[in-house]
Amino acid sequence: RIVANLAKLLAAAGSGRGLISICAAGGQGVTAILER
Repeated sequence: RIVANLAKLLAAAGSGRGLISICAAGGQGVTAILER
């Protein structure tokens, strides 16, 4: 859901980069950079 929202925002902007950071319990986390 978060990735889809960022992709939609990048499509509306035309180009650029976006950063997603998701934290989970126990010190786990995921980060992604999307570029269009």
